[in-house]
Amino acid sequence: MESKKIKDFSALVFFLLTISGFSYWGYNYLTHNTDSIDLSTGCKISGPDAFSVIVVDNTNKLTYIQQNDIKNRINDIIFSALPNDKIIIYSLGNMVKDNSNIEQIDPIVEQCPYKDGSKASEWVANPKKMKKEKEKRFDIPIKKALEGIIKRDHDSKYSPILELIQKIKVTMLHQVTEKNKDSPSSVIKSVKIHLFSDLLQHSSNYSFYRKDSLKQFLKSNKFSKISSNLEGIDIVVWQLININFGAKVSKIFYDFEEILRKMNVKSVNRRNIAG
Repeated sequence: MESKKIKDFSALVFFLLTISGFSYWGYNYLTHNTDSIDLSTGCKISGPDAFSVIVVDNTNKLTYIQQNDIKNRINDIIFSALPNDKIIIYSLGNMVKDNSNIEQIDPIVEQCPYKDGSKASEWVANPKKMKKEKEKRFDIPIKKALEGIIKRDHDSKYSPILELIQKIKVTMLHQVTEKNKDSPSSVIKSVKIHLFSDLLQHSSNYSFYRKDSLKQFLKSNKFSKISSNLEGIDIVVWQLININFGAKVSKIFYDFEEILRKMNVKSVNRRNIAG
């Protein structure tokens, strides 16, 4: 009698463990397969969890040290991104000498990093295939884009930094920043612009090279024309040193920061690029 009870108990334990195992497998299978991905961007169809916009100001030829430091910093940004964080990369020089038409400056990369398979279960996924897919759809395009941007060997006529920031806000970040306003803090999506630049704005609207008056500009229609509401956007300035321009690096930054503050930017942080 005692032996039968032990057998019945063992059978019950085995049954419960089997059910638990199948439930775990089923949960992972369903969550893996319902996590729909937009193959064109690598982001979830429901939308990215965060936005990191990288703007490389290559309107002046970069030094060898600047090229390598920029590449290292961008790789750090990309490496720290989660699989559903959208990476957007712009070239301010736009690969043309006359880059005054801001409408023609489009993102070179718009991708989420893709899962590399390192945390995937072989029961419900193919880690090796996932790694190859990430290399094909994300790693290689990013590498090619950076090589083309950083090693550009000629200067541009203009440096429309503020105009490009306006375009990015209106075309890329407006929807997420508006949605963030009505969202609880726990679900607010991070929105950052990483600006690799000497900050020497030069366009028909405002120019450091012409030594336009900053105070007059901030009160002018030209400022209203290229201004945008940067509320909810963090900007990280990776400042390049332009040895051909007389003003101090710190003075250029503070003037540029004043313009961004006037546009209600959430925060501005400055870091230096070597070279």
